[in-house]
Amino acid sequence: RHFRICRSPRSFNSQIGVALSVLQLNESHEIAIFEAGISQKDEMELLQRMIDPSVGVLTHLGSAHLENFSSVQELFSEKCKLFQNTTAWVSPSVNAAIGMDVPHLVWGDGKENKWVVQSITRNHAGSTVVLEEDKVKVELNFLFQDDIQIHNAITAAVTARMIGIEWASIQDEVVYLSSVEMRMEQVAGIHQTVIINDAYSFDLASLSLAMQEVFQRFTDRRKVLICSDFPTPQERNQLAYTELSKRIDQYKWEAVYLVGDLDNDVRREFPKETLFFKDTLSLIGFLESRDWREELILVKGARNFEFERIVQRLQESNHLTRLEVDLNALRNNLNYYRSRLQPSTRMMAMVKAFGYGTGAKEVAQLLEENRVDYLGVAYIDEGIALRKAGVSLPIMVMNPESEGIHALINYQLEPEIYSLKSFRDWMIQKDRYHLTQPLKIHLKIDTGMHRLGLAESDWDRIKEEIVQRSDVEVISVFTHLSSADVPSADDFTQNQLNQFEKAKVFFGPIFPKAFYHSANSSAITRFPSAQMDMVRLGIGMYGVASNPEDQRFLQPVHRWLSHISQIMKVPAGDSVGYGRSFMAKHEMRIATIPVGYADGYKRILSNGKGWIMINGERANVVGRVCMDMLMVDVSAIEAKEGDEVMLLGGEMTLDTMAMLCETIPYEILTSISQRVKRIYIAT
Repeated sequence: RHFRICRSPRSFNSQIGVALSVLQLNESHEIAIFEAGISQKDEMELLQRMIDPSVGVLTHLGSAHLENFSSVQELFSEKCKLFQNTTAWVSPSVNAAIGMDVPHLVWGDGKENKWVVQSITRNHAGSTVVLEEDKVKVELNFLFQDDIQIHNAITAAVTARMIGIEWASIQDEVVYLSSVEMRMEQVAGIHQTVIINDAYSFDLASLSLAMQEVFQRFTDRRKVLICSDFPTPQERNQLAYTELSKRIDQYKWEAVYLVGDLDNDVRREFPKETLFFKDTLSLIGFLESRDWREELILVKGARNFEFERIVQRLQESNHLTRLEVDLNALRNNLNYYRSRLQPSTRMMAMVKAFGYGTGAKEVAQLLEENRVDYLGVAYIDEGIALRKAGVSLPIMVMNPESEGIHALINYQLEPEIYSLKSFRDWMIQKDRYHLTQPLKIHLKIDTGMHRLGLAESDWDRIKEEIVQRSDVEVISVFTHLSSADVPSADDFTQNQLNQFEKAKVFFGPIFPKAFYHSANSSAITRFPSAQMDMVRLGIGMYGVASNPEDQRFLQPVHRWLSHISQIMKVPAGDSVGYGRSFMAKHEMRIATIPVGYADGYKRILSNGKGWIMINGERANVVGRVCMDMLMVDVSAIEAKEGDEVMLLGGEMTLDTMAMLCETIPYEILTSISQRVKRIYIAT
């Protein structure tokens, strides 16, 4: 939260990935964090010229790609070429400096280290690390317990310290560091099993650490190892397999399942408990027939083996209902609207209300990766949550309260100012607490919607009050078009735009650096003249357009899925559901789905108004939608218990469901409960 940050989107550390990461940089960024990785000699020289870092960080020196180097020392030397022009570089003390003139600041348990680890204590909530810097002790609390992530977190903390952040801030913020997905991730499995998902990467060093962690933490469970072959042909040699076998044999596993196309000579290297499978799908078929009972299952594999599919199959399913979010479709929709913009027009994307029910953090991270200029949220808390998730894009808060000024300034959020009173309230709070940091604001002009906004009669006064303040900066001036999606109201929309032009003429000379915006999703294409300096993209990004011409180019983003809990025969004359509102006129087969109005499935869809898709067929809702369940008629459908059902998606578009519910797509999306698990699909 201290800096505007540009960073590698995901693990973009290759020759192409680093270039794409660097191309995100713009003049607003204060710090850039780029990941660089090599698999062959001389690759780092090119990456060093691309990045030319001022500060270096070496997290881990593993054996990945070691087959292309003569020794670990040679690999280390190659990696250190990245740091040749840095003022300093940071690493755990286990990475000893080799021939580096640049100051090397290390942490570890040795007293000669810059940061001395006094203790690491694990507890039910995570872990506590006590560091010493210049005889001053600092306590850091993390939410994870395994060595790999604790070590990475310490490296992050001491790097923050090296670039000038005070320990008090670091202590406050390290608790928001989240576990890396598929890196020693603990998951509840079927039949009271515990799954440790460490399928993030695979090499001998990380395998040893993972096994050591498992046997230290889970002493009372039988242990099963699911392991992959090495990721590349170059790594698959006799020496590597011998070392892999030794590491597996070192611990007494109840069973070992190894995936890879290994010949018989190699297989004989491994302990007798090892079973071999040619591919991941073959192993999944075997695991589903196994009788599991309270085991500890370590899943450790290279990414190309897609071991996350194994975890999904073995994971305990408390609530199988899920909302699948297609991030590729969202990216397509974003790019469609971007293609309709003038080259100089910026884009703000709206992620308020939990990203329109889609997931604010995940959507915001995708938008940041795709170089959106601004994000819009409704409340300060929403902006803080994005900052804690690592999102560094500028964020406008559209309905802030001045009592939150400390958090707003600390997290670099920018409030909307919609009246003289709201501006004065912010200034009172700022002066009361002697806050010297500049406040960046956005002026909202009322041009006819009459919800929030500055009336023309207030323009002179607010101009005078703002120019008297050296600690206030007007970033933008904007308005909201109430009816850009209604063709019959086009004259009204044009009048709004004409009124906003008057505001531009008035405020333009006073705030020459401010930019102007008025266009929402509908106006981007229906009123190109309204694009101005920036547009605000909302529901269009999520796949819904009021303009049929736009809708042709958009892709659906959401699929709401569940399953059949039970099917029962209902005799003619019997009722279904609360209040006996549905009576069977003939014998029927009724399926119960574990979704109800508490999940966001509207009660108005009761008694045949709504329908869902089962095996490609429509199944009408019968009886009243309950809090946690609904019932559908499957008399004419080949269906069985456990079959997947689709509540939203395919023929049941967002527009269709909204029409059936007599509402708008916005309400449908934002009503889907957060107890419905979100699954994000991306390539």
